[in-house]
Parts: sequence; structure tokens; C-alpha cells
Amino acid sequence: MRKRWSYVDAVQQANDYVANLSIPKIVLDTNRPETELDFSKVMTASAKELSDYLVVYGGLKGLLEQHVADLEARKGAMEAQFEEAYNIAMFKVADKYRIENQRKPSKENLRGEVLMTNPALMDLLRECINMKTVYQKTLGELRLYTSAYATVSRVVALRTKSYEESIYGRDA
Repeated sequence: MRKRWSYVDAVQQANDYVANLSIPKIVLDTNRPETELDFSKVMTASAKELSDYLVVYGGLKGLLEQHVADLEARKGAMEAQFEEAYNIAMFKVADKYRIENQRKPSKENLRGEVLMTNPALMDLLRECINMKTVYQKTLGELRLYTSAYATVSRVVALRTKSYEESIYGRDA
């Protein structure tokens, strides 16, 4: 007998693929003290502190990009599983009305009946909603770190330009 497909299978296949890539893994120790950098002090930070900001924010940004990609893959697989199961269940319920020569209810009522009569499908829908929420929240964190990294980069660029102008003159 053939095993029933689940979004978990797709996620596991993706995890296996990534695990077999010939690239080194990046390790980020988030327990180090410099991860507690206060963003409000960027403008007055020393060159060393700016370097720390770039390393930490850049590293965390990369880590968040990986998490967002992972969540996006899971979300897509979950939604695909839901859509497939929902379409099959919708067909069965609509077919029941056709066989019984009853008037088919509205699309919204059919959806309600499908979800009420299929608790596993309703649970999967809730999991999809939860996954979308986690994805959006993580995407927001990624945007925050992307902006923070870009801001620190601009501060470094302005300071470098100011330093070059002081040494080489305005036309440098």
C-alpha cells in the first residue's frame, strides 16, 4: 500500500537536500555579549562597535533569511496539502448533493460543510494559518535587521567619506 503524502514529507525532502549541499554551515553564537548592541547608539559608536554592529546584524539577518526561507517552504507545502485535500473533499460533498438530486448549496456553505465534516482538514487549515502568522512575524524581524544593517552600513560609509575628505580634500 502506498504511503499517504503529507507536507511533512516535502519539508523532510527539502531538509535532506539542503543537508547534502556541499557548503559549510554558518555558526552564530548568539550568547556573546556583543549581541546586546544598543541600536540607538549607532551614531556615536566607535569604529570597533560599528564593526560589531555589522557583524551581528549581518549574521542575524542571514540567519533570519534562512528561517524565512524554511518557513516559506513549509507554508507552501502545507498550503498545497490543504488545497489538494480540500478540493477532493469539496468534490465529494458536491457529488453527494448531485447524487441525491438536491440543490447544491452556495460555495461558502459547501466550504463550511467540508470543514465541519473533516476535522483533520480543519486542523490542517489552522496549522496553515499558524504557519502564515509565524512566517509574517519572522519576515518582520528580517526586515528590521535588514534596515538596521543598512543603517549601520550608511553610517560607516558617511564616516569613511568624511575621513577621506579630511585627508585628501573635498574632491577625493
